[in-house]
Amino acid sequence: MKILKRTTLFIEGPDGIGKTTTIDLLKNKLNLPVLKMMRAKKAFNANNIEEISYVFNKTLEQLKDVGYILDRGPISSLIYSKIYGRKSNLKYILPLIQKINPVIIYLTSSEDKQLERKEKDEVIEDKMRKSIAKQYESFYLQNLLNLSIFRLDTSKLSPIEVVDSIIEHLIKNDYVEY
Repeated sequence: MKILKRTTLFIEGPDGIGKTTTIDLLKNKLNLPVLKMMRAKKAFNANNIEEISYVFNKTLEQLKDVGYILDRGPISSLIYSKIYGRKSNLKYILPLIQKINPVIIYLTSSEDKQLERKEKDEVIEDKMRKSIAKQYESFYLQNLLNLSIFRLDTSKLSPIEVVDSIIEHLIKNDYVEY
């Protein structure tokens, strides 16, 4: 597979959607590095998640000319800040995303499928999942016209089929050549 132009992919969506599995398979096919904000917690000396998020997101801006796959990032910052009522100024995020100009892969699935996939998740309570999914959907509906978004329902797809669908989308839009 040959990458035709700089390809920055933001893989986004609610918990239990299959982002990590998708990214693990996709990184090998595209030979792109993976960045993940949760790993950044260890690198930055900050206790506040919003401080870590800000530094991480601003670092992405510096990497705008480098291809990579992002496992959550600025969009998740918006979603989770709102869900948990954090008092943060996140007005920088949409302009940042527009400056980076990534291909946003928005993974979605039925609520039942998410619960099935995240049965053992002790971080997000089941009652929060619906709110989180609703916030993601709202974000994408509001920004569909000004961002490059590929929405993919993973409910009835295997991980391989999800990756194949993403690759097909990238080929169709001249990001990669197979």
